[in-house]
Amino acid sequence: MASRKPEAQETDIVIAGKPYPIRFSLGTLKALQRDHGINLLRGASATDMLDPEKLAVVLFYGMRGFDASMTLEWVEETVDTRTLLSMIPGLSAAISGGKRADPNAPAPEPSGIGLPSGASDGTTSDLVNGRSGV
Repeated sequence: MASRKPEAQETDIVIAGKPYPIRFSLGTLKALQRDHGINLLRGASATDMLDPEKLAVVLFYGMRGFDASMTLEWVEETVDTRTLLSMIPGLSAAISGGKRADPNAPAPEPSGIGLPSGASDGTTSDLVNGRSGV
């Protein structure tokens, strides 16, 4: 029987063509804060995520619970900068607990809430005339 390539889940990140689950438990968040000064609950700054050392630590902490042999060194050596952009949706979903945005999804329909542009009936004053300059 041929082996099937596992499908990536909402919070997986793909490294070297293979999906890896990533998750941030409260214990993981606490360890990141305590050991590295990275607080994902307050929202890691873009500067933190652009710092290769901090990004490697965040990825490692998020993945290590799924693979006992995972090491920080493995993350640093295996994650290729050409794939960082593709990891952002899975990493963001794991941090926020949300779902990845589907880039091919149609824009949401307007909800009908809000005001139409332009003046509405009853919003103009009878006191204003064409010669008032207002």
